[in-house]
Amino acid sequence: MQQVSEMTVMAAEGALAMAMLSSDVNELDKLLAEDLLFTNHRGQILGKSDDLAMHKSGSLKIEKIEPLETTVQIIRGIGVVNARVRIVGSYLGHRSDAEFRFTRLWVSGNADNLQVRLAHSSIVAG
Repeated sequence: MQQVSEMTVMAAEGALAMAMLSSDVNELDKLLAEDLLFTNHRGQILGKSDDLAMHKSGSLKIEKIEPLETTVQIIRGIGVVNARVRIVGSYLGHRSDAEFRFTRLWVSGNADNLQVRLAHSSIVAG
């Protein structure tokens, strides 16, 4: 199992961003836990299959992810990330260029990698 450390969590965050930018569902499948719970910026709760389906179908297209600030804490073997990012792309056909806050919990996965188990996003009021 992958050790959860600040370094491995930051590497996993980078891999997640790259997979999201390219809609690489194979990589996303590795990085998202089977029992993922993701509360998106609209208050909807999505699972892993929902997230993968949006990338496969093109309902979610991310053109740019600009990290603005990221903090990582390791709490009892869980990586807790709080990130502020600017995302350019489209969601369900609606263009977006906005700042978001994400909170993600990274845990050791079944393979030799970390996986997101819980995530939450919100739009930063501007």
